[in-house]
Amino acid sequence: MKPLLLFLVTEDWAFLSHRLPMAKAAQEAGYDVAVACRVREKQAEIEQLGYTVYPLAWRRSGNSVFSHLWAIWQIFVLYCRLKPKVIHHVALKAILFGMIAGFFSRAHIVNGFTGLGFAFSQTTRKAKIIKFGVLCVLQVLLLRGRVRHIFQNQDDQHTLRLYKNAVIIPGSGIDCQYFTPNRTGDARTRVMMVARALKDKGTFEFFEAARLLKSQGVEADFVFVGEPDHDNPNALSVSEWQRVKDEKNVDCWGQRTDVRECWWQCDIAVLPSYREGLPKSLLEAAACGKAIITTHVPGCQDMVQDGKNGFLVEAKNVEQLAAAIQTLLTSIDKVEAMGKVSRQRALSEWSTDVIQEKMKTIYRRY
Repeated sequence: MKPLLLFLVTEDWAFLSHRLPMAKAAQEAGYDVAVACRVREKQAEIEQLGYTVYPLAWRRSGNSVFSHLWAIWQIFVLYCRLKPKVIHHVALKAILFGMIAGFFSRAHIVNGFTGLGFAFSQTTRKAKIIKFGVLCVLQVLLLRGRVRHIFQNQDDQHTLRLYKNAVIIPGSGIDCQYFTPNRTGDARTRVMMVARALKDKGTFEFFEAARLLKSQGVEADFVFVGEPDHDNPNALSVSEWQRVKDEKNVDCWGQRTDVRECWWQCDIAVLPSYREGLPKSLLEAAACGKAIITTHVPGCQDMVQDGKNGFLVEAKNVEQLAAAIQTLLTSIDKVEAMGKVSRQRALSEWSTDVIQEKMKTIYRRY
C-alpha cells in the first residue's frame, strides 16, 4: 500500500480552491492523499478527484476554549487512527492545532504558512496579545522533531524567525494554461478587485478610491468580485457591506465561480490588502496578463516589480491608491506592457508546473 499523506485544512472549499496542485504533487510523489477539514458543500467534489475526506467539526471563527480543545481532540483521534506518514498543515490555525494534536505522532510534519492572518496585520491590543501567544506556542511546539516549514514569502518567515528546515515556495501554483491573457466584453475600461469583502483586504480603501476618482470625473468602471466571509473576524458587517454597495461607485458582481471570465473583462487588477501570504487573486490576474496595483506589504509586494508590471502603494492610503489607478487609466499602452510582464512572471515563477516540482522534491524526502 502507498503511504498516506494527510492535509489538515480549515475548510473544504479552501482545499479545493487553493491546495489541489499540492495534492496532485503528493500523488505523483507516491502517496495516497486524504483531507481533514470542515465539510460544507465540497466533499463530493473532492472525493471525485480521488481524495478521501475526513470531516471535522471546527470553524475558523470559533473562539471559546472548549471549541478549541474539542477541535484538537478530534484531530488527535484522527491522527492516531490513520497513522499518516506525512501530515501537511495548511494555514496558521491548522498548524497550531495540528502540531498540538500530533506532538507525539511519528508522522513527518509539513507546515504550510499561507499568511499570518488577523493578529499580524492589525495593531489592536487584542491582535498584539494573540500575536504574542502564537509566537510563544509555536516555539514550544517546534521542540518536536521531523518538522518542515513552507513559507510563501520571506517576510512571514522573518516575522516568525523560523529558518531551520524552512523553504520559500511562492503560492500553490496557478494554471497558466487555463488562466490566459484575453480581453472580452465591451470596450469600457475596468478596474477590478477580486477578494472576500474583509477590512484587511483593503475593501473600504478600494471603494473609497473609486468614489474619489469618480468625483473627479474619471471615466472607468470599478468592479468588486466577492462577498463578506462572516467566519472571518475582519468581514464587513451586513450593514457596512450594504452601505458601500448603495453608494453605487463600484459594481458588485458577488461571489463568482467563473473568475477567469471576470479577469478577461477587466484591464487593471487591484488588491489594497494589509498583509498576505501570496494572494491567489493576483496570481490569477498575473496569469491573465493584467497590470497590478497592490500594497507595499508582505505577500503583496512579492507580486509586483514597481513600475514594471504594476505599482505598489502604501496600505490604507486611499490617495496613493487612487493616484496609481489614475496613472494607469491615462496610459493603456503602459497597462498592456505591464500585463505582459505579469504574464511572464506567472509562467516562470508561479505556474502549477513550477510549484508542483518544488513540492514533489519535499514530499519525496519522506
